[in-house]
Amino acid sequence: MGRFYCLIPLLLLLVSPIADAQQKEVCPCGNDSPSEYGIKITMNPPLNLPAETYFWVPNQITVDVPSRLHPIKIELWNGKTGAEVTDTFRRLASTKHFNKVGEYARFQIQVNRCTGFDNAFQIGIYVANRHDPLGVNIQPFECKQRMVK
Repeated sequence: MGRFYCLIPLLLLLVSPIADAQQKEVCPCGNDSPSEYGIKITMNPPLNLPAETYFWVPNQITVDVPSRLHPIKIELWNGKTGAEVTDTFRRLASTKHFNKVGEYARFQIQVNRCTGFDNAFQIGIYVANRHDPLGVNIQPFECKQRMVK
């Protein structure tokens, strides 16, 4: 009987990572205005809405977050446009790494291919002392692969 009780903590240690891995990722979907917080988002090459609706890849997305917000990380999600489609969004990339540029924390994410793309981006900006991330929605677009020489 004593041996059984010794196994319980071991079983809990083994089951916990499985349960965490099975939890569904939740899109930080929202429609916050980045300019309201002083956040700057640029793409290289740029997404020129509404004149051109192509998101060209490879593409580097740069998110400059004011240091006063104490940014922790950013995530890039992709999904469908429309109402009640947040469950279609999947995380493409996440980074906690940033470079200090003046009064900003500069995060960069590289997007190299269109595979599995729908037509909307959601950028989640996680900052200290805020339960929910700031959510910036960028839509609509069509992903196109650039020919790089």
